Amino acid sequence: MASLARESEKVQSALLSSLSHDLRTPLASITGAVTSLRQLGDKMPAESRADLLLSIEEEAGRLNRFVANLFDMTRIEAGMMKARREPIDLSAIIDTSTARARKLHPDLIIDTSIAPGLPRALGDAVLLEQVLFNLLDNARKYGGGDQPVTIYARAEDGAASIAVTDQGKGIPEADLEKIFDKFYRRAKGDGRPAGTGPGLSIARGLMAAMGGSIKATSPAIRKRGTRFTLRLPPANPGRAV
Repeated sequence: MASLARESEKVQSALLSSLSHDLRTPLASITGAVTSLRQLGDKMPAESRADLLLSIEEEAGRLNRFVANLFDMTRIEAGMMKARREPIDLSAIIDTSTARARKLHPDLIIDTSIAPGLPRALGDAVLLEQVLFNLLDNARKYGGGDQPVTIYARAEDGAASIAVTDQGKGIPEADLEKIFDKFYRRAKGDGRPAGTGPGLSIARGLMAAMGGSIKATSPAIRKRGTRFTLRLPPANPGRAV
């Protein structure tokens, strides 16, 4: 019992540490920018003021997405997330999710490849778009900077499959399941904690709610990178996929 209590305490401590980091970082940036604008005001060059305002906007958006992810995770764990299971057009959902990611991150390079004759899948269009957006946001953070992220959709082994692949440093094999844990953090090369946030945990929860799955593979390409593969049941099981 004592060892179990210690382990539980460690988990809670890790969660609180992660929450503190992921909430305080954007708040610190916003506070710093606001303080600079208030103290210097019109004394600053217009370009510098614009940069600070952009920083506030970006960090506020980051904070908003983090809080929204926390809300989604709470709904999943409470069993309140009700996913539709209806025929959806994967190509259209990929288009909307990539457009959303490009609008938020104009520097993100995304290459898409949709197999001809891709059948409809059973799922929830809104939730699948959120899953893809979370994966693209994750790829931007950890996927190799200016290297493109690829999305490939096809029919495979009786299911509809979407693969999202980045060209980052990759993930150790021992961590491929752990990255889907809430607030999982892994050490970076310089020893500082690096967190995936709740995005991947939410992606797995949303895929499960739709009757699908998500799997991570690394290395993915040229001995580096990570591939996330989403699988959903076909809308017409009697049809050859």
